[in-house]
Amino acid sequence: MHKTRPQTFDPVGRCIYCDATGVKLTEEHIIPKGMRGTLRLPDASCERCACKTSLFEGVCQRNMFPTARAMWGLYGRRNRGVKRKRSGRPTAFPVLLDGRDELVGLSEYPFSIMLPLLDRPGIFAGRSPDAGFPDFTPDERTWRWFDAQAPARAERILQHRKAREIKVVHEIPYTAFCKLIAKIGHSLAAAHRCEFEPWLRKIILSPRSDPIEEAPYLIGLASEDTVARFTEELIPNDAFRIGLMDVPSDNPDLTLLSALIQVFCNVNAPVYEVVVGRLKQPFKGR
Repeated sequence: MHKTRPQTFDPVGRCIYCDATGVKLTEEHIIPKGMRGTLRLPDASCERCACKTSLFEGVCQRNMFPTARAMWGLYGRRNRGVKRKRSGRPTAFPVLLDGRDELVGLSEYPFSIMLPLLDRPGIFAGRSPDAGFPDFTPDERTWRWFDAQAPARAERILQHRKAREIKVVHEIPYTAFCKLIAKIGHSLAAAHRCEFEPWLRKIILSPRSDPIEEAPYLIGLASEDTVARFTEELIPNDAFRIGLMDVPSDNPDLTLLSALIQVFCNVNAPVYEVVVGRLKQPFKGR
């Protein structure tokens, strides 16, 4: 895992999500602190918006990434002078043994990761902004990675517990994941002081239960050409690699600002592209 030193950007002085000023502003972590993110943006989120972003960050950390966090130690650093127990860190994970729910300890668990294989953002494919996600089952459209020791560990579990079949339990909360990817892209653009018309705020701040029909229009997998051209320029930040790029469109008066985000870059996971908004001024640097 590539560890990076903390980087603190210049304070913003307003909420990057709702433009609130004259209120108490908190420090924003571009990559969640609970995923060991070290890119900090001071005075960038009002308390109301911070509560909303922490909700979907927590869903992803607890429900989608718990095994990856345990395997690579992706937990937030403690604040200086603050003593906390490690009670929030799991010591066992669920599996299905012959259809039964069972718990397996960390030393035995066959670690694996699952991420959604989304389409490319609909804006590049001519799809309608309200088209929503296509119909598919998670097993059909997922990327999976297995630790090298996973097969041997799974076999030992079967033998020890006298079972015939084992299935690792994974959850992909699509709404929370899209919000997380959108939040990373939007806050990265704000940190670099890009002049852009923001398009992701509705997705980030919508109620947790909303299906967010606009998400597939702006969020998806990066194309192979984009990955080939830009991933070497992405900035590593522990488990993530992130970066910004300008994207010309068919309209000569419209240039888009996109963020590229690779979750778990150490195992060559998919690269997601998020269309942050319309550029008002040329973007210098990535």
